[in-house]
Amino acid sequence: MLVTEKSTPFFAKNEAGGKGYNLYLMSAANLPVPSWVTFGKRFYAEFIQTHQLAPQLESILQNFRQSKITAKAAEQQIQEMIVKSPVTEYLSTYVDQGLKLLKGSVFSVRSSAADEDGTSHSFAGQLSSYLYVSGKKDILEFIKLCWASGFSERALVYRVENNIDLSKISISVVLQEMIDPEKSGVMFTADPVAKNINEFVISSVYGVGEGIVSGVLEADSFWMSSEMGALTKSDIVEKKGLMKKTSGGHCEIYPLAPELALEPSLTPGELQKLWKIGRQIHRHFNRPQDIEWAMKEGKLYILQTRPVTSLPEELMGYPNLWDNSNIIESYGGLTSPLSFSFALRNYKNVYVQFCEVLHVPAKIIKEMDSYLSHMLGCIDGRVYYNLFNWYKLVGVLPGFKQNREFMETMMGVTEGLTDEIADRIKPHPSWDTFSGKIRKFVTGISFLYYHFAIQNSVESFLKTFNKDYLHFRGLPLRRMRGDQLIQVYNDIETNMMGRWKAPIINDFLCMVHFGLLRKLTLKWLNSFDSTLQNDLLSGEGGLESAEPMKALHQLALSASQIPELKFLILNLDQADIMEALNQSPFEDFYLQVKNYIDRFGFRCMSEMKLEEIDL
Repeated sequence: MLVTEKSTPFFAKNEAGGKGYNLYLMSAANLPVPSWVTFGKRFYAEFIQTHQLAPQLESILQNFRQSKITAKAAEQQIQEMIVKSPVTEYLSTYVDQGLKLLKGSVFSVRSSAADEDGTSHSFAGQLSSYLYVSGKKDILEFIKLCWASGFSERALVYRVENNIDLSKISISVVLQEMIDPEKSGVMFTADPVAKNINEFVISSVYGVGEGIVSGVLEADSFWMSSEMGALTKSDIVEKKGLMKKTSGGHCEIYPLAPELALEPSLTPGELQKLWKIGRQIHRHFNRPQDIEWAMKEGKLYILQTRPVTSLPEELMGYPNLWDNSNIIESYGGLTSPLSFSFALRNYKNVYVQFCEVLHVPAKIIKEMDSYLSHMLGCIDGRVYYNLFNWYKLVGVLPGFKQNREFMETMMGVTEGLTDEIADRIKPHPSWDTFSGKIRKFVTGISFLYYHFAIQNSVESFLKTFNKDYLHFRGLPLRRMRGDQLIQVYNDIETNMMGRWKAPIINDFLCMVHFGLLRKLTLKWLNSFDSTLQNDLLSGEGGLESAEPMKALHQLALSASQIPELKFLILNLDQADIMEALNQSPFEDFYLQVKNYIDRFGFRCMSEMKLEEIDL
């Protein structure tokens, strides 16, 4: 059975190999692909079985594995074995059928790795292709040569280096209408040399693209913006020839008209045509592509495409970056699913309020849900910041480059974001539009307003918070039914977590101003330590979070001055100390301890975890 554009996806993928399957996918997407058929791997298997070549083939490969013969010797022996074996009736019949489905009378015969591992690796330049083939007899011979090329010296070494099973080698063959083009070349929908996903690179020559592939012709190169299609730069070489078909059906170099030598081989219109179809192919395959193309009589043809395999994985698709430098203080060690889900829910709640305070429209906030709902991640039971989502959140404010650096400082991130990846982070696709820029201006003005109004906002928040806090902590929770406890929780979430705008704005103001202080100390006081900003702030008083430690220090100081009390604390079992103090003559100290537990008993290591046992 032949693989054609009418085949089922599963059959095409299983039979055609990488090259053939990509042709199938392009045809299904109605891309301008020259007519083609694929002789799937079952034709190769039938050929080996009919001539009983498997034992001899395995013997040669075994000798190669055991280093009894070189890869070159194995290639020669296998090629001779395959080429000398006659074509089977099965293959001959289907070649006749395939020729009826194709346009034209001249074809290319191309190899396509079809074993399971072969389809997931790049065999570029290792398997044979034959151009300008005409006549059934030649087609049959070149199909056998394609099969043999699966065992070429380079292919065998590549498979060994990548731990690909030699006993499963299988090659499909693509028979395709041959285009005799005026111009041809390759197009990368990302720059594989500069590792830049924001530019297409197009190389072109006059005549057949074999001139580029073989390296015998120098090509013009053009760089185009992947998003807008604007030409960003070009490299026009002095072109001395072009490759065309000879009367004998082979490719040779012919002289190029002198007036074309220094002229760009592609016009602006042709570049636009290539960019548009390159973008279409890129989006269809959802990753950067290496595309072979040809132009004949003004029409663009796509000959084949394959993924670009030399790009770092972090440039592919939406990147993930996890960091727990800061959050590990709150969620140390393993965290229960209950604590993580609680944190995830409330981080979203708080940062939705942050967007509301900055007057981000409700419609946009809703569309930002995909990352506001995932500000944290849980990996192997440990909580991390999902950093790229934090970068996207910071992007709602003007000055993203500065603010992202301030955020990295606040979170203790050791390695900052590169500009290349930062360019891909947008809080919402519409923020680059005219209305989006106006929206960002509004968020900036709103944030600026809180530089002057934050004190009033904080005082109002504390007044309401303290009233609610005293109310809820006074409830007899231990005596309540389950449904009553749920109602209390819902009230807490509404009245307290639902009014968190002042603290979150205050956090961002601290982030920005601490970042500014750090930049200024590094600039103006660079002879001091790079952590000078921490020293300058460390003497500040009035910090709520420092109160438990101060109170604990005072308790320790009081106890150390009374020898009997000190002895009691140091020598009794911890479980008995509170009752011992209750029955001791040190009533004042006992009341101080009770007061400490009442005020700060919830403070402990990893206190944000609901499962953590506090005082």
